[in-house]
Amino acid sequence: MPIAIAIVGDLFTPRERGKWQGVTGGVWGISAIIGPTLGGWITQNTSWRWVFYVNLPIGIAALLVLIFLMPTLRGRAKEVSIDYVGAALLVLGTVPLLLGFTWAGSQYDWLSPQIFGLFSVAIIALVSFIVYEAWLERRGGQPIIEPSLFKNSIFSVSTLITTIFGMALFGGIFFIPLYVQGVVGSSATSSGLILTPLMLTSVAGSIVSGQLVSRLGRYKWIAILGMLVSVAGVVLLARLNVNSTNNDVLLAMLVLGLGLGIGMSLYTLIVQNALPTKIGQSTATLTFFRQIGGTIALAAMGSVMTAAYLPAFHSALPVAILHAVPAQYLAAFNNPQILLSPTTLAQIESHAAAMGPQSVAMLHQIIEAVKVGLAQGIHNVFVLSLGLMIVGLIAVFFLKEIPLKGGRLTEKGDVEDEVESSLAAMI
Repeated sequence: MPIAIAIVGDLFTPRERGKWQGVTGGVWGISAIIGPTLGGWITQNTSWRWVFYVNLPIGIAALLVLIFLMPTLRGRAKEVSIDYVGAALLVLGTVPLLLGFTWAGSQYDWLSPQIFGLFSVAIIALVSFIVYEAWLERRGGQPIIEPSLFKNSIFSVSTLITTIFGMALFGGIFFIPLYVQGVVGSSATSSGLILTPLMLTSVAGSIVSGQLVSRLGRYKWIAILGMLVSVAGVVLLARLNVNSTNNDVLLAMLVLGLGLGIGMSLYTLIVQNALPTKIGQSTATLTFFRQIGGTIALAAMGSVMTAAYLPAFHSALPVAILHAVPAQYLAAFNNPQILLSPTTLAQIESHAAAMGPQSVAMLHQIIEAVKVGLAQGIHNVFVLSLGLMIVGLIAVFFLKEIPLKGGRLTEKGDVEDEVESSLAAMI
């Protein structure tokens, strides 16, 4: 991912990058519509294994595009050393961190020895990583993430906002299909389709923002607009409850997608403009923080949802159900994922039908309580996303603006018009 984005930075001047990175973001949005929809259909009608098999011909097609259409680019660096130690420390720090956020509140308590041990290893490894990278940079080496990058305020603010985008938006978006399928009651395929409005407005926002940046040569007010629209979209998500409909979700998706599209590729352009001699590393670092932010958010928000679900589920159960239904039977509903399995639900309903109409009525009450608990858990996730987005909105006002240079690269050795036609063919 960072290589593809960095290539655009190498081929075009800062002002032109807005247009091309906007189009690239639009392509990502379109593929994000096709992927979940096709994945849901495949999972529902065949086997989940085909979700992976279907990527083989797509990967082969992408490989052929690279071989026959990708222009040859040669790096300027003559001597390159790979920071194996830094990479190892980074992995050693991030893996326990992600495992800790994933298991905390679900498999283990937050203050359990297991979670404490994972976070301790992560902190030690990440501190060691920072110290080693600073030492390597002072010696003139090539660290995997240069600490001096963060001395640039534009890079620091962009990294913070990008991480928040990853946490609040990508983390929150993961729970929208869960809400639609579990609370509203749509199938696996339509829970993928429900993201289509978000992705369509995301495509439109990405292309329009790219064109605006290219024409105006400035980005700060576009960045502020993107954050404001994103906050409005998350507010609409936070208002969803157990009685909300697909139309309520649709409105939230339209607004959120527009904000996401505006800011999707903007901060990459901003960082590349601020650090023109370090396009590759700055782009890779920005992508890393976006991905790690989204991954941590998925794990942490999953724990938040689980912690809120059980109390809300048990509170929503009628007193008569608590007295009449055995505890071990109710324990089967402690995981809201039961709503996502039509086969499991059919078996439970068949068992209840065999016991009589009263059992069927009690089962429907239990399922409604599950929906109430799931809606409350997802609501807490969206509230957390809203808090993160507000922090991002505050941070964007501290973003300095450097006017984007226009004009086409014409120095000897640069790629000429055929690059643009090749890139257009690739897209």
